[in-house]
Amino acid sequence: MRTGRHEPRLDTFHTLAYGRHMVVLARLAVIPRPRGGGAPRLGAAANSSGAQPGTVTEVDPATKPAPAREPGYLVICWNDPVNLMVYVTHVFQTVFGWPREKAQRHMLEVHEKGRSVLVRESLEKAEHYVHVLQQHTLHATLERDE
Repeated sequence: MRTGRHEPRLDTFHTLAYGRHMVVLARLAVIPRPRGGGAPRLGAAANSSGAQPGTVTEVDPATKPAPAREPGYLVICWNDPVNLMVYVTHVFQTVFGWPREKAQRHMLEVHEKGRSVLVRESLEKAEHYVHVLQQHTLHATLERDE
């Protein structure tokens, strides 16, 4: 008779269509824990700094490598002769959740300079914003930020 503890683990997924909805079913498999009574421990082999497990070591911020900046994409709105300035301000407030002052500042930049960089986001979010702005009949494009 086994007395060890078992942990559930996701084994397989099944999807099934139910009308307009997709249902995901997951099958759980029970896998026994490793012998020795517990989770694997981090020992000297996993600790390359030479410190004892459980001790806190200070990291110098000057020597710590800076995280690489994720490539971003700019959402640009271009001037057009069709949409009213009040409407453009309203769309910026609605889509981005901006206060009226910020939306008006970007609207005036579009009106006076011909374009305004609205946000810098990941590719998926930037594509989403461009699509939503185009649904509101604004001329919006996407450019890779360098």
